[in-house]
Amino acid sequence: MTSEVLPQIRMTGGYIPTKDVNGNILSEEEIVERAHEIIGRTLQMLNSKSEYCLTATQVAASWGMDVLSFNNLLAGMGILYRKGGRWQLNDELQGRGLAEVRNFIYYSLNGKYRTKRYLVWTQEGIDFLNMAVRKMPRNFTANIQLNLEF
Repeated sequence: MTSEVLPQIRMTGGYIPTKDVNGNILSEEEIVERAHEIIGRTLQMLNSKSEYCLTATQVAASWGMDVLSFNNLLAGMGILYRKGGRWQLNDELQGRGLAEVRNFIYYSLNGKYRTKRYLVWTQEGIDFLNMAVRKMPRNFTANIQLNLEF
C-alpha cells in the first residue's frame, strides 16, 4: 500500500484508490466516480457551517434589490469591503456569527481544479442587516423590504 499511496500523494497531492478491495484495477470511470465522492465529502465538510445560510443574491432579492446594488449598499454602510475579488465583512464585524464562507469547487476549461469562496449570511447576519438598514434615513431605504427569516 505504501508503495502506491505515498508516490501518488507526492505526485498529485492526494490519493484516489485505483483498485477495488479485491485488488482488481478500476476503470477510468470508476476512478473518476471515487474522486467525485471524495471531493463531495470534502466540500460537505468545508461547507457545514454555511449549510443554512443565504447567499447575497437571495438576501438582495428578498429586499427587492439586485446583488450588485445590495453589496454596494452594504459597502457604503461600512459593513462590507471588496478584496481580492471577494466581498468580505468589515474587520470589526468578523467573528460575530453574521456570515460564513461557502466553498464552490469546479474545474476550469483547461481541467484545473479551482475553488471559489464567497460570503453567505446567517440568520444573525440578516437580523443585523435589518437593524442597520432601519437606522438609515427613510428616503435612502424606502424600497428595501426587511424582516427576512429562514
